[in-house]
Amino acid sequence: MFDEWLFLQIRTLQIRMMSFASGFFIGWQACRLWRRFLNWWKGRLQEQLQETQRRLDIY
Repeated sequence: MFDEWLFLQIRTLQIRMMSFASGFFIGWQACRLWRRFLNWWKGRLQEQLQETQRRLDIY
């Protein structure tokens, strides 16, 4: 009886640890992707600004 209870406790702990670790990892990767997107977007906006300034300088 005690062995079965202990096994269930260990199994529950393992499941909780895996859930936490996978959630942490997925959140970390999502944050990295979001930062890469923001950097790309910033670069794109800067390029558009430079192009607009270049066009204004022509006129």
